[in-house]
Amino acid sequence: MRFHHHAYAFPILLGVLTVALVLLVWQTVSPSVQEGYPVLTETREPVTAAEYEQSLQGVMDGFMMNYAIQSNQGDRRAYAGEVLQELLNLRVPAEKKDLHLQIAFGLNNLCQEDEEMCVSGFDQLFEIFAANPWIDSTFK
Repeated sequence: MRFHHHAYAFPILLGVLTVALVLLVWQTVSPSVQEGYPVLTETREPVTAAEYEQSLQGVMDGFMMNYAIQSNQGDRRAYAGEVLQELLNLRVPAEKKDLHLQIAFGLNNLCQEDEEMCVSGFDQLFEIFAANPWIDSTFK
């Protein structure tokens, strides 16, 4: 039996691989501590409702007009997607989160290829702009 001579190698190899796996898992799970390097944390002041409204108007002003002048549905979806990304970059105060989410959902629906979703998104935004005409000065 030629394989009998190397029978001891399998348990050793299995043990080495197990230890390597444990070390790998421990290293990826444990928080890394780098001594001597300060951890920089950014503290941001909460945004006020007035600041948010100004930022929101900067993103959404002219939306309805620009959406309407796009040459085809694909261009309208792309435009709505760009505006959605800008909207998602805004900092939102707690009292404006519902409005923000409603606008985001409406824009997201406009980005969909499904016609019913697009109509739903347009209707959502129409209602929001009707209730908050300051958001888009081109809305009438």
